[in-house]
Amino acid sequence: MSERKARIQYWDMAKGFTILLVIIGHIPNVNPYLRGVIFSFHMPFYFMANGYFIKNYSLINTVKKSTKSLLIPYAVVCLISTICYTAREWQQPFTANLVHIKEKLLAMIMGISNTSTILKEIHSVWLVWFVVCLFVARILYVLVMSKLSKFDHPIQIVAIFLLSYAGIVIGKQYAYLPWSLDIALASLPFLMAGEYLAKYDLLKHKFKTLMLVSAILWIIPLGMKLHIELATRVYPMGLVSVVEAIGGSVCVVGAFYFLEKHGARCPLLSWLGRNSMVVLGVHCLEMMYFDWDRYVFAVLSMGNAWWLRAGVRVIGVVGVSWIWVSGRKVMHKWIGKNNK
Repeated sequence: MSERKARIQYWDMAKGFTILLVIIGHIPNVNPYLRGVIFSFHMPFYFMANGYFIKNYSLINTVKKSTKSLLIPYAVVCLISTICYTAREWQQPFTANLVHIKEKLLAMIMGISNTSTILKEIHSVWLVWFVVCLFVARILYVLVMSKLSKFDHPIQIVAIFLLSYAGIVIGKQYAYLPWSLDIALASLPFLMAGEYLAKYDLLKHKFKTLMLVSAILWIIPLGMKLHIELATRVYPMGLVSVVEAIGGSVCVVGAFYFLEKHGARCPLLSWLGRNSMVVLGVHCLEMMYFDWDRYVFAVLSMGNAWWLRAGVRVIGVVGVSWIWVSGRKVMHKWIGKNNK
């Protein structure tokens, strides 16, 4: 197996593992320390993963690729959300439904994760805020690095962290910006970390040193009960939480690099990694519209055991995601067959 294929495989497994943690982290009454561990890296990890696969600083190519992989899935989830909301409220007067549809479409256009201090009338798009934020972060990173590429690495690093600090200040002290632009700025170091991992092949050449340093950067703040939460703009100790998230993200991908290198592979995690955006979309919709307590947990009589609830919810989200992906493949084959 080529190094390139191996890299894709361990990244897919790491992404699959992380998307499962995203679901678990949103379970009510989840163990608080486990939640802190999950939130300390789960969203930053995906920014870093995107940085790892940046091939060049071409703005046009980045916009084209990101539109296809991010904006189109985002629009699909938001439109399904609008349909689900309308179906749920179908007994309301037609004019009221039109108002709600307009509110949903406006929320999709603005892409805000939580109600902003300056745009209080705009509703949140829930979990898929991350998708448009990642789109913006990709564009910003390519733009900034295309200007910084002529400078030495220390200057690049300082500039990226200054922009990150600016995003932190904007989000905490001013407003939650549309498309989470403030978070996109704050997340630029994650993309840089991913790009540096790829550019210098650090997992291959500096694995032990990299993992030791990353573990220290991650574990010490966790021991102090500090962790980043991007959606709600929680950045304990400012850039310290950003560095902590980089450390945690590197530890996770490094662990799967080690496992893959020693022959340990998990097809399920690889599949989840390849389809992580689908899983995120399904998870977003089920959080918004499916009443687990009423339709599942009341029937199964599971009590308050969060880990049992988490297991059932993970199985449900993954199952629906598999149905969606499989159905899409069948449809593409049918369309291709009829176009011949």
